[in-house]
Amino acid sequence: APGQARVVLRFSVTDTGAGLGAIDVFHDGRNVGRTTATRAFRRTGHGAPSAAAPPPTGANPLVPGLAPIATPSPDAAPDESLAAGETAADTPLVLEREIALVPGANPIEIRAYNTAGLYGKMAVTLMVPDVPGDGAPAAPVEPPTRLWLVSVGVNDYANDANDLAFAVPDARSVAAEIGTRAGPFYDSVEVVELYDGDATRPALEATLSDLADDVSREDSLILYLAGHGLATDQGLYQFLTPEAYTAEGETGLDQNRLVELLGEIRAGRKMVFLDTCHGGAFEVGTISGNLYNETGNFILAAAASQEEALDSYDGNNGVFAHAILSGLRGYAAVGRERTVSALTLGEFVREEVSHLAAEKGHAQRAVFQGDDTNRFPLGKADDP
Repeated sequence: APGQARVVLRFSVTDTGAGLGAIDVFHDGRNVGRTTATRAFRRTGHGAPSAAAPPPTGANPLVPGLAPIATPSPDAAPDESLAAGETAADTPLVLEREIALVPGANPIEIRAYNTAGLYGKMAVTLMVPDVPGDGAPAAPVEPPTRLWLVSVGVNDYANDANDLAFAVPDARSVAAEIGTRAGPFYDSVEVVELYDGDATRPALEATLSDLADDVSREDSLILYLAGHGLATDQGLYQFLTPEAYTAEGETGLDQNRLVELLGEIRAGRKMVFLDTCHGGAFEVGTISGNLYNETGNFILAAAASQEEALDSYDGNNGVFAHAILSGLRGYAAVGRERTVSALTLGEFVREEVSHLAAEKGHAQRAVFQGDDTNRFPLGKADDP
């Protein structure tokens, strides 16, 4: 409908024998919603969709081209042989996802992963016509724009042998630098900081969940994660919060949950910094590539061994953070306005980290994933 702002997508996903993993909805190349088979919105056999949350007026919940939905009788009994969250092969999951729309073309892609990490997809474009004019067009009212920055750093782990020296200073320094320099480009800059004991997995998840209620599409989001990280056998990222591996089943924040939480935040521009110390095999290119593929967000990542992480560049910050600070202060600036954007900073840091690490006798490198189709200013650099 003309001027329609939101739509409820309703679709089904069927397990053909390889299992069901994550299910993602992308809007214009960016992940706007993830669920998994165990977190499914609604499963066939559990009754018709509730009437408590009808689609917005004018919305068409049945997206053309998607598999038809067979809605069972409300009296249909669930398959008692399945555990909670499980589905039998050939039993469709019926899912719903409400997304924000923009005037014009809205490319939508739905991806369903199997348990091996492979996915099938379906794409459709929803068109939102402009509202018909009535006389002279009114001057557009620009909504306020805010930059939200979530800074997370962990030095102090349960096992003292895992403690770090610069994760918290790195996260603090970058947050302070962006918080100061981004002001000219936004109506406000909101900084949320979680360090050491305040950066537990529940606290981090709660912080990101709360942002989903406060952040609008006109806003931008930066997430900086500094601390220990692991790579799973599937090449997925796992951020170790202070309490990781102190209790059975507690392994920190894994990539699936991170993608899910980021997808719920409606910011039009997002950037994730991974300032990772690792103790084993960790291919930063694979990690960042997977995260970029699953979110569509800017990703800037570097990984250091424990030895490298304990050896700062200048006594104040690690190599990765030092490169970021140098870029924000001037080396990544372009134009008369001395603007540092996600693109220019990412490209500068990608080159700079290897040079700085070599000066310290290390072989650290950074990887940047992103494109210039979505302008994302991070700060105004100093005048030369």
